[in-house]
Amino acid sequence: MGAEGKRYLQDHSIPQLFEGLMTGLIYNKPENPLDFLEAAIARIRSDPDLDVKWDTFIDTENGPVQTDNNFRKFFVGLF
Repeated sequence: MGAEGKRYLQDHSIPQLFEGLMTGLIYNKPENPLDFLEAAIARIRSDPDLDVKWDTFIDTENGPVQTDNNFRKFFVGLF
């Protein structure tokens, strides 16, 4: 990926978006992943100022979240 592509991804916070969506999927394990993703994207669209982070889409009602640095490093390495 060239510098222009990386700049585009960073300017639009795409790595953070994907990290948040994937973390939410893995942690919550929804029966219907597409419905989960659609709801998460609808949440972002309804709140343009939402600062999407790795734990934005985690349901914390099930207890505290354990950070997996290897998982986070995987996403950072992609972008």
